[in-house]
Amino acid sequence: MTTEQNPAPTSLMGPVRYDLHVFVPADGERDDGVDFTVNALSLPRVGDELTFESDDSVLVVKVMHVNHWFFSTRNEPPRRTISVTAHSYPKFDDLVRRLRKDTEIDQWISSFTMLER
Repeated sequence: MTTEQNPAPTSLMGPVRYDLHVFVPADGERDDGVDFTVNALSLPRVGDELTFESDDSVLVVKVMHVNHWFFSTRNEPPRRTISVTAHSYPKFDDLVRRLRKDTEIDQWISSFTMLER
């Protein structure tokens, strides 16, 4: 069988828990990000779009990196983590900037049963 005959790899099927880091667009204030944990049914792949739609806002991000970290037995559990890095689309930059505030992100996350801080 040649590589052309092999199907594209599928995402890790869950449930799966991963840390999501959404970069805040550079705006002269800070060039950092917003972090939260996602409990999902599958692991996104690079290039995937993630859409979070609450009652009063929508956030769409594009996955840029998926990192799998494995730690030795000398470390305390968990000995592995999955970290996903994403960038928001320009249309959603203001929302991402607003989510830097603890009160804003806590309120936003409370709209989703699968998200936590």
